[in-house]
Amino acid sequence: MKIIFNRVLLHLFRYLTSRNDVQVWQKKDRHGRSYWQAYDPLTDKKISLASEAEMRIWIEQRYYK
Repeated sequence: MKIIFNRVLLHLFRYLTSRNDVQVWQKKDRHGRSYWQAYDPLTDKKISLASEAEMRIWIEQRYYK
């Protein structure tokens, strides 16, 4: 019974803490140049952009449609 309760509690926790926020991170290509990637869970799409400024514009456009 305790195992079932723990599993239900875990699923509830995951559900309550799931986020629809865009996740953004910076990476480097094989030549050492930085670029930015983002994942949008609402559309299930990933985007890569060359600069932080481009990423900010993309995020603003996503939120203010």
